[in-house]
Amino acid sequence: MHNIVSVVIAALILGVSAGSEAAAQATDPFVGTWQLNLMKSSFPGPPPVRPHVLTFAQNADGSIVGLFFELDDQGKRTAVAKIIYRYDGKDYQDTDVVKGTPAPNSLAFTRVDSRTVDVVHKLEQGKLIFKERRSVAEDGRTMTFVLTAADASGRTVSVVQVFDRQ
Repeated sequence: MHNIVSVVIAALILGVSAGSEAAAQATDPFVGTWQLNLMKSSFPGPPPVRPHVLTFAQNADGSIVGLFFELDDQGKRTAVAKIIYRYDGKDYQDTDVVKGTPAPNSLAFTRVDSRTVDVVHKLEQGKLIFKERRSVAEDGRTMTFVLTAADASGRTVSVVQVFDRQ
């Protein structure tokens, strides 16, 4: 159960890029900085020790650059994963920022509507890990990730991660 939570947390990467965040938000409601709200989220096992931070923004070419940050005891951010992607259903590989190497997983993003995206997470040989639905509330202040996956014993588990816009 702990392994599925670790995979989920490591795979939840969104982005940051150069450019105006306000302009990018006008085109993509996911753009911005988001912090996991541990009180509103639910995990099949223990939650992360500290909330993590996701940031994402839209590049001029329409791609999204995402960073996943862990927080230390003082709240300082350390970028641990990065991905550049489009909402085209193609696989995009994460980069382990700490090691500077490609991560063994990929994600494929498909826009469902203006505030909803489906994400397919895969391992190195293209094996499906899980599917996830991400959505931003109409007021733009809350982002929710909902996924269902099988744990190591084959039981179906659900994870709901709620993020607050920073």
